[in-house]
Amino acid sequence: GGCCSKGTRVQPAEAELNRELLAKIVPGCTPVINLGQSTELLHDLRFITRVDMEKIRILDQEWGDVAHCIAKMTGLTSITLPKDIGDGFKALSGVLGELTRLTTLHLDKGRIGPSGCSALAESLPQLTKLASLDMGGNDIGAQGAKYLAVGLGSLTGLETLDLEQNDLGAGGCSNLAEGLGMLSSLKSLRLGGNSIKKQGSTALSTCLGKLKCLETLYLFNNDIGSDGCKALATCIGELAKLHSLRMDGNSIGEDGAEALAELIGGLTNLQTLYLVSRRQK
Repeated sequence: GGCCSKGTRVQPAEAELNRELLAKIVPGCTPVINLGQSTELLHDLRFITRVDMEKIRILDQEWGDVAHCIAKMTGLTSITLPKDIGDGFKALSGVLGELTRLTTLHLDKGRIGPSGCSALAESLPQLTKLASLDMGGNDIGAQGAKYLAVGLGSLTGLETLDLEQNDLGAGGCSNLAEGLGMLSSLKSLRLGGNSIKKQGSTALSTCLGKLKCLETLYLFNNDIGSDGCKALATCIGELAKLHSLRMDGNSIGEDGAEALAELIGGLTNLQTLYLVSRRQK
């Protein structure tokens, strides 16, 4: 027996939900999908809190339907998107802002590029409960970083930000700096593999000291060099809660290492420190 009366009218848009696709997105949702009334289906979708699409193959032409399904899951707190989602993300980004309970967004190796990052940035002001944003491997570049920085300011509760392998360069790091400085709750920042060089390190040094809650900082493989390391050393030395620091693969030299060692000596919570990559040893 359904909860809806026999004469209940179903809106066409609700009746057009692609149930086969929904079954692929949320395998554990099968009993819901088999319900006879679309209105019952929509009611149950509101109680789904987690969607993991990392290993699901979705065709380009299906993303519009996926977005329609996701938009009904207003109770979502965690969503993991497939690798290489690419242009498919643009269709989905239009409904992300409606998921106001979202705390975790995994977009690892999505390859969304600068345009996808622009679309995401438009949704970020609505995602005020977001605590974890994983955007490693998305090729957002300096322009994407500029878009992202605008949206970051509204994520005051963000605790984890992963932007590794994004081709940020020095310019991208400069573009991000102001937005990063506003993330007062941030505990983990991962910027490895972005070739930020000395100039990017200098820009980063203007905001890093503000992140008083930071526990994990990954800056490996960034071609920072000795001078870049010196620029960062002072503000890293102010991060009293830091317990894990990766600066390996940066050719910081003896001068950089000495400057860093001198200033992080007072970090009593520091447990893990990488200054030299395995290749350099």
